[in-house]
Amino acid sequence: MRVSGEGVALIKQFEGGPFLSPTPGGAPGEWVLGWGADFGPDGARITQASPAITVGGALGLLERDLDLAGKAVERLITVPLTQYQFDALVSFCYNLGAARL
Repeated sequence: MRVSGEGVALIKQFEGGPFLSPTPGGAPGEWVLGWGADFGPDGARITQASPAITVGGALGLLERDLDLAGKAVERLITVPLTQYQFDALVSFCYNLGAARL
């Protein structure tokens, strides 16, 4: 499954942004770009010194991280899900940073 357009819109709303320059995240010492991405296009953790990105770059980070979160949900949840359930679980994983499970 893939996150629906409604799911993506809700995640964007929850996360705020897009943040095109490194912005303090939810945890102390955490920095984010785009819609809450904590790893940049190069795969390195975002720091205050990370370079700014474009809106297109922010969308790329979001797509990458939602894909990772979706794959984690598909791997870890073994019962059938509705689209709304899948979107909610992907949003939860994305928000926790659990997409890299």
